[in-house]
Amino acid sequence: MSLLTLTELWSEVPDANSDRELFDLAAGLSQSIARLCNRAIAMRASEAASVDGVATIKVPRHSLSVGQSVSLYSVSDPENWSGVFEVTSVGCIDTFTVTLVDHEEPPEETITLEHQGELTVRPVIDAVLPTNGGSSIFLDPRPVAEVLSVELGQSDGTFADPLELEDFGLSEVKQGVSFTGELTLFSGSFPCRSSTPRSRGFLSGGLPAGGSFRNGYAMPRGARIRYVSGEPLVPSDLIYACRKLVSAIRKRAKRGDMKSMSYDYFSYTRMSGDELAGLVGEAESIIQSHRLAVM
Repeated sequence: MSLLTLTELWSEVPDANSDRELFDLAAGLSQSIARLCNRAIAMRASEAASVDGVATIKVPRHSLSVGQSVSLYSVSDPENWSGVFEVTSVGCIDTFTVTLVDHEEPPEETITLEHQGELTVRPVIDAVLPTNGGSSIFLDPRPVAEVLSVELGQSDGTFADPLELEDFGLSEVKQGVSFTGELTLFSGSFPCRSSTPRSRGFLSGGLPAGGSFRNGYAMPRGARIRYVSGEPLVPSDLIYACRKLVSAIRKRAKRGDMKSMSYDYFSYTRMSGDELAGLVGEAESIIQSHRLAVM
């Protein structure tokens, strides 16, 4: 994933050796910032062009695969470029294609950063989650932007037909996203695990539906949920913070006077702690202001 586009990366690091070097830098810093913020962050496309309804989209280190669904959002042209689409091919580590099947007259233009808006990409998450009754469940990573479908597990291990859209919704939605990630059923409850003396707990993680047992544990029936995480647009101050970090890391690394340390998940060579605080304090302050509390 990347908070910065290739155009922005090249402007910050004009002496980079290759696109690959920029991809690694963009992916590493973006993952670190997302982790420190404890939130899902959309990817930003460098460019996108559609010919005969097939759109080719360029995103540094997108990590998408064929058959995966993505949610696209465009400020400048939402009618043509916004929606949920399936990835039809992956050309390399920074490009993929989708078919804009939802549009009667697919666009044949190129979207670049020179437009008033940008094109952002968010993966669609398909998860089977354990449930234990109750009318709500929390989804991660947050913020959660949209829940596309909910299927409740049955006692025979299958799933019921998807619920109607009016039967569920996200709680505390502000500016188009739910920062709590709480999914609530308006009528009824999520399936409860089997009631039996053998049930002393249940295994964590994405568990299959059904009331069967595994290693003496009762398996929850679960729910299959399809949803989108992340805000439609990447906050502009997070983009600014990422650019500040790219510039700081590159300039000091070239001087060779930095100690070998790391910034969260992303390893690089940097200066002492006191020097670092003075140089990237502004960026880190911005990042921390976006941090979500862990529930």
